[in-house]
Amino acid sequence: AMAFRGEEAAKLAAGEAAGMELGDVVNVNLAFFDVGVPNGKLPGGYQINVLADSAAAGFDIRVPPSVEENARVDAVIRGWVAGLDDAEAGITGLDDAEAGISVSFEFLERTDIPVKSEVDSEKSPWMAALARGAEKAGVGLVPRALPFSTDARFCREIGVESLGVSPILRSENLLHQYDEHIPVKEFLWGMDFYEK
Repeated sequence: AMAFRGEEAAKLAAGEAAGMELGDVVNVNLAFFDVGVPNGKLPGGYQINVLADSAAAGFDIRVPPSVEENARVDAVIRGWVAGLDDAEAGITGLDDAEAGISVSFEFLERTDIPVKSEVDSEKSPWMAALARGAEKAGVGLVPRALPFSTDARFCREIGVESLGVSPILRSENLLHQYDEHIPVKEFLWGMDFYEK
């Protein structure tokens, strides 16, 4: 998973000069890794001299909203699972049934987006209204279909065309960072933008 993350990061770095942005690549973040035999009496909460009989890892994977990307990521994940099964067989010399070991995955949350919102202001009254507001504010619009930072994906998933706007232009992008924030001046400018 982390190698795939590196490949996508390299793809982004190579494409930035051509205008590629974070929402153009698959984002993979290791959210948790849990292995060990719990023992609440020890520092760290795990028994240190016992091998665990299971392990779990959770990844937050943000996929650009296209059928092609979802299919590609599904194939990559299935490849990870097959690779882990093969590695385990190579270590133990046993197949899964003999070893009593299996590797599996599940989606805790998955959003497949069948509807892409219209971003042509000539065809969409919503986009036309956003374009007018942006013009009044003296800024341009850059339509992007992002797999993160919006709950509009839930609307699109049920067939409702949706647009999201982020009027954060003058501050560092700290989305989902431990110190995520925007300056008060930027917040107030954003409020003014929404009113336009």
